[in-house]
Amino acid sequence: MNKEIYEYGKKRAISADRVYSYSEAIKGTDDENYIEFLTLTKGDDYSFYYFNGTFEEKVGIFTIERDSVFIQPFSNLLKDDKTLKVLDDHSDRFIQFSKNENGDIIISIQLLPGEIDGTIELKNVMYDIRSRADASGTNIKEKLSKFFDELIELIPLLDGSQKSLVKK
Repeated sequence: MNKEIYEYGKKRAISADRVYSYSEAIKGTDDENYIEFLTLTKGDDYSFYYFNGTFEEKVGIFTIERDSVFIQPFSNLLKDDKTLKVLDDHSDRFIQFSKNENGDIIISIQLLPGEIDGTIELKNVMYDIRSRADASGTNIKEKLSKFFDELIELIPLLDGSQKSLVKK
């Protein structure tokens, strides 16, 4: 099952098929083409994909607005923490979730020098000593599991009744 909406000029979608996923595409400042893409997935592993169609080396930044239909799962992911940093199991790449003073959630993707797009991965959604998150004793995988469950619970609610929030 897949649901897609347009909010704040962004294309956002969640799906629950073989994997759970949240994806977002944002437009360039001067045109109508989508140029940056983020996909968060829960399958056998946790994977966070960033594609930068600007072809410029930069930190990817995505904002979930405080009145977005998707805000609750992202807010619950942080709870009372100011930030949550998820380190890649294979490199120094990371994705960071933080809350700004307005209550928006900021997602930043930090890749390696010279990369314009890439993936941050956590081995296995279950406990796996090969994963940095498990080897360091964090509860990141537990938080991510709850996050994806909450996202998927939104699917029946995305039936078009949120028109007041949807802006093309």
